[in-house]
Amino acid sequence: MMLFVLVSIIGLLISQGKIIQHMEIYTWREYWFLKFPFEILCGWIIAAFAVNVNILVVFLNASAECQVIFAIILLVGLYAVGVAKSCIKQATHIIPLVMAWATVSTEQNEMIYLYFEV
Repeated sequence: MMLFVLVSIIGLLISQGKIIQHMEIYTWREYWFLKFPFEILCGWIIAAFAVNVNILVVFLNASAECQVIFAIILLVGLYAVGVAKSCIKQATHIIPLVMAWATVSTEQNEMIYLYFEV
């Protein structure tokens, strides 16, 4: 289900990018109200999709090594998407920032959990 939402949001952002390329004037107001919310949403859906894939791997009782391999592959994939998004023409860096925020926040929550578990 989340994959369909992700594909839809990415399609929406691609369509917006094509429309913006043909516009002569592009104001910050248009960006903040028409594009920014969808970029934030896309970043969070990408991060949530990665978490859901990891949860599925754990649910399927995969070995610890397999879980680590999937986590590393998904983190590399997240960073690859962030770098690719940053390198395109008219990049806004919102999606990579959301992914970085999700990664750091997940790591900090793990550290807090490990600290209080002892």
